[in-house]
Amino acid sequence: MSDPSDDMQEFVELFNTTNQVINLSGWSLEDGSEGRTNLSGTVSANEFFVIEKPKGNLNNAGDIVILFSPSGKEIDRVSYGSWDDGNISDNAPVPKDPLSLVRKVDGLDANNDYYDFVLTNTITKGTSNIVTQVTEDGEVVEEVSNFVGVVINEVFPNPRGSDNEDEFIEIFNNGNETINLKDCKLGDSSKKRYTIKQGSVQPGGFVVFKRSMTGIALNNTGGDEVKIFAPNGASIDSMQYPGSSKEDESYARREDDSWAWTTQVTSGRKNMIEGKSAAPIIAIDTETEVSVNEWIIFDASDTVDPDGDRMVFIWDFDDDTTEDGDVVEHKFKKEGVYTVTLHVDDGKNTSKKQVVVTVKLSSDFVGGYGGVSDLTRLRISEFVPNPVGSDTTEFIELFNPSDEGIDVSGLKIDDEEGGSRAYTIPDNTFITPGEYKVFGRQDTKLALNNTSDSVRLLYPDGTVITEIHFDDVLEAHSHVRNDEGQWVWTSVVTPGEENILNAPKEVKGTKITKKSNYEKPVIKTTLSTIRNEDMGDKVHVSGVVAVEPGVLGSQYFYIVNSMVDASSTPVGVQIYMYKKDFPKLEIGDQVEVSGELSESGGEARVKVKEKKDITKIGHVDIPQSKIVEVSEVGETTEGWLIQVNGEITELKGSYMYVDDGTEEAKVYFKRGAGIKKDILQEGDIVSVTGLVHQTKSGYQLLPRFQKDIVKTGVAEAFVTKVEEEKKDDAVDLAEKYLTATAGGLTAIFVGLFGKSHGGKVGGVSKRVVRWCVKRCKRLLKR
Repeated sequence: MSDPSDDMQEFVELFNTTNQVINLSGWSLEDGSEGRTNLSGTVSANEFFVIEKPKGNLNNAGDIVILFSPSGKEIDRVSYGSWDDGNISDNAPVPKDPLSLVRKVDGLDANNDYYDFVLTNTITKGTSNIVTQVTEDGEVVEEVSNFVGVVINEVFPNPRGSDNEDEFIEIFNNGNETINLKDCKLGDSSKKRYTIKQGSVQPGGFVVFKRSMTGIALNNTGGDEVKIFAPNGASIDSMQYPGSSKEDESYARREDDSWAWTTQVTSGRKNMIEGKSAAPIIAIDTETEVSVNEWIIFDASDTVDPDGDRMVFIWDFDDDTTEDGDVVEHKFKKEGVYTVTLHVDDGKNTSKKQVVVTVKLSSDFVGGYGGVSDLTRLRISEFVPNPVGSDTTEFIELFNPSDEGIDVSGLKIDDEEGGSRAYTIPDNTFITPGEYKVFGRQDTKLALNNTSDSVRLLYPDGTVITEIHFDDVLEAHSHVRNDEGQWVWTSVVTPGEENILNAPKEVKGTKITKKSNYEKPVIKTTLSTIRNEDMGDKVHVSGVVAVEPGVLGSQYFYIVNSMVDASSTPVGVQIYMYKKDFPKLEIGDQVEVSGELSESGGEARVKVKEKKDITKIGHVDIPQSKIVEVSEVGETTEGWLIQVNGEITELKGSYMYVDDGTEEAKVYFKRGAGIKKDILQEGDIVSVTGLVHQTKSGYQLLPRFQKDIVKTGVAEAFVTKVEEEKKDDAVDLAEKYLTATAGGLTAIFVGLFGKSHGGKVGGVSKRVVRWCVKRCKRLLKR
């Protein structure tokens, strides 16, 4: 319920369809604004769990709600109203005040929100759904039991020749009694309604309403909706067809109530689904490097059949065992390399896809990259963030320009830090000399933003090999590198082939209007007040360069206020330029900047178009950082130049965690900063200076160079050899438990109803416990 009455609050309800109690610790809920609510507690078998006032605000006109497991895997989502998730046609309706949106049947999920959800004015928090009949305007009316069995059965939007003469809507009586349709109304997605003047339909009978009679013109492009209402305005049935309607094909209901386009138009007769048959398109998501006797999930639930046919899944695990189903669990009892084969049959065609799984002993997992290829030669060569139609056809392409093959097994492809979960390239993956290798979204599960984002190639430990940031995305264009090494948009998309540069052209059919003389006024503001302005405003602000362009990223740098004494507040903001054509700048340069206030990953920034938008007006002393507690790293210190002091509690290839007793902060090592992490180790006491940067997963501190990290001491040796072994065992147990939990919760579905983050602990054992708890928390967040 995105628009509740005054005495109600937004809430989201989950339903557990399993026969086990589910621990929700580490699970999270997210809306379209990326407001994330961390869950806790348990939900009993076949019971409900209510989340009161989730973070973010559910938009009245349309939004999305997504449920994530502790590992970050998406479990379920619900889209309603105008929210564009790539296919608006299957969105659930908008629950206007005081209605709520509920599943027709608790826990039943057909992966089509339009059919799964209905409106009701009976709110049942924590109990089974009760569906009451409402009109289009939300008025509650009596049940329409006398129209049971009446369904929309076939629509013919685009006949060959005249649409006015041959277009029709067909109604079918699936019940056991004759039904009089007099005074019922037919309609489409517009406000057009036709009142049926007469017409009874026998059990198993049909009645056809032609456009020449109803005046209802069904859309040939962009999809449409067909509805039938009882005389009192209550909805009897409705359906939607997506996209463009093919000429001389009707959209017809199957016996299982699913729909499909058919070349066999059957006005007034039983539907016959005929047409060109296409084979299933297989997508497999699984781990490709596992240990002996480790249960792993093989997920092919994203496999699609273009014709909408039912599919049968058969897995062959190359160890004399087989399983059936789109999602299965399996463990390998011996180490080795297994070629797992999935066969998918839709009754007409069979598709096959293989994935190689390497099974090792647990002792073999030591991390790091074992490849011998020179990966610095590998290039990100092309990617498409916003293809025509569904974004599921996005891809990222890697190119090997060398004269030797490159083994890319175990490398990771990722979007912006803190965005989607990184994709690990399967074992035995090689890119031959001169080859352009494509990684599609169906396999990577990486959803690139249509506004701004990054594409990154990473070592297995997360260290960045190369990163490309993009902005000002064009539909149906790919982003490629030109001969000068600059990234540009091209209208010729070439997956798996050499890039072709073709400058973006004016979109055919776009109406060109005379440019308005009005320009938004430039707002003179300060770094302390800039976040009070609206996104999209043109702003003029001054500050001191805190880090040069190219250090933290090739397309941005930071400025902070001109105060240079330790008592001042070093507020700041990111300055971004897509072209990367910055003037020569040094730390301490005083500059004036004119640009547009925008944001990326939730962080405010000033976007400039060209070099002249940045004016150097002088040079002052190097700006000083402000010492803060780690718990203060967040929204209020975004863009600030700060210093924190604490203990390194975890050290990885591209980041570390620093804990000062109040909280812990993630310190991320950007490649351009040149941080030598080999001189650091867990347990060191350090002073870290850096800029507060926001990503989709939270805030992090970005040191600018090596001297921003100063080792000031070593923590008390709190882990002996025996205790280290115990700690590892505890972490292993936690990770295995979480993995098993995540694997067992794929049956939980979101049900959307209402409108809708002390001191030092003494003692060896206490410090081990604290370390384990924080480690587990971070595992849950990933």
